[in-house]
Amino acid sequence: MNLRQAPARHTDHIRGRTAGGPTSLGNGRRTCVRGNQVKELPGWSTDLIDDGLGDQPHTVQTTTPTGHTYTSRDGP
Repeated sequence: MNLRQAPARHTDHIRGRTAGGPTSLGNGRRTCVRGNQVKELPGWSTDLIDDGLGDQPHTVQTTTPTGHTYTSRDGP
C-alpha cells in the first residue's frame, strides 16, 4: 500500500495546539498514522491554505525537509 492509499486513522491539528493552533474543523484533518507522526520531525511543516468554510475546498500544504511540497484538498 502506498501512502496515498493509507486509511485515515488520526484526527490531526494542522497547526498544533502547542503552537497556538485552535481545535476547530478548519484547523483539523484526517490523516494516516505515519502522516501525523512524521510532521513532528525536524524540517517538516504543515500549513493550512484554506479552511474550507467558504467557497474553496479545505486545503493543506505539507513541506518536507528537502523542500518538496504536497498539496491536499478535500473532495467536492
